Amino acid sequence: GVVTAADFTLPAYAQIEAVAAGLPPDWAATIWLMHGCGLRIGEALAVSLRCRINRDKTLRVREQVNPAAELMPLKFRVAGDFRDIPLPEYVDEAIDKHAAEHGTTSDGYLFQGRKYKLVVRRSYQEDFQRSAARAGLPPDFIPHSLRHLYASTSLAEGIPITEVSRWLGHKSIEVTHQIYCR
Repeated sequence: GVVTAADFTLPAYAQIEAVAAGLPPDWAATIWLMHGCGLRIGEALAVSLRCRINRDKTLRVREQVNPAAELMPLKFRVAGDFRDIPLPEYVDEAIDKHAAEHGTTSDGYLFQGRKYKLVVRRSYQEDFQRSAARAGLPPDFIPHSLRHLYASTSLAEGIPITEVSRWLGHKSIEVTHQIYCR
């Protein structure tokens, strides 16, 4: 079942799987990128095969997609800046599965194809909300909730807040502390 804290829904893993399965198949990998690496939706949509480094043990996030489907520097960063995040094996496998089943652009982007240009971020959010509702999650469980789940789980597992903050791309650990350590 769903365990709800004051303002956070902790979904069961089966519910996360159901959300991924309930999305159009070419969007499913976004769930695992947000869940397993703490990415923002715009960051997940900008992942390319080149993002995997260190023998596919690290995800190097360099850019994000804005609501107008344009590639932009990461939040609080300038072009060329990046952050490295541990890449869980199941996320690495989701990237491979996506590339095998749906292909990539000529330069390796998972979601930057012609179809993405036709799909505004709002339709992704609507697909996500429908899939989450079918998985039994409340209306306030949004794509960004997967980022919160990643951060909360990482901290609960004893990962230092300095590491979690760096992986999330927060400006400072104070931001991470304000959000997750109240």
